[in-house]
Amino acid sequence: MLNSHPKKKQSLIRASLIILQILESLLILALLYQAINRLIFINNYSIKFMLTFILYSPEFFMANLTLYYFIYEKFKILHGIIVITKLFQIILTLLLFILGFTFKIYAYQISLAILLGITVVYLTFNTIILALIKAKIKTTE
Repeated sequence: MLNSHPKKKQSLIRASLIILQILESLLILALLYQAINRLIFINNYSIKFMLTFILYSPEFFMANLTLYYFIYEKFKILHGIIVITKLFQIILTLLLFILGFTFKIYAYQISLAILLGITVVYLTFNTIILALIKAKIKTTE
C-alpha cells in the first residue's frame, strides 16, 4: 500500500523522524536533569532546571536543524552535520567517562554513567535518523 503512494511513504518517514527527534530530545533533557540533580547539591530546583536547559540548548539547536534540513530535503548537508556533531559529542562523552575512571572520581561515577546513557541515546536515535534519511533519499530518486 505504501509503495503505490510515494507521498504517503514520504509523509510517514517525515512524521516518524519528527517523533524520533522529539523523543530523543526529551530523553536527553531528562538525563541531563538527572545528572544536574545529582551533581549540584542545591535545594533550589529552578536553578537546577535552568542549568539543565543551558546544557540542553545545543541539543535543542541540533534537533531544530535536523528537522529543518530534513523537511527542505538538504540530505547531504544534514548527513554531514549529524555525523560530525554527534561523533564529536560521543567522543567527548566517552573521553570524559574514561577521564573520570582514570582519576578515580568515585563521587561522580553515577553522573558519568548518566553521560554514558546520553551517549547511548545519541547513538541509537541518530543511527535510526540516518537510516530514515537514506530511506528518504531512495524514495526521492
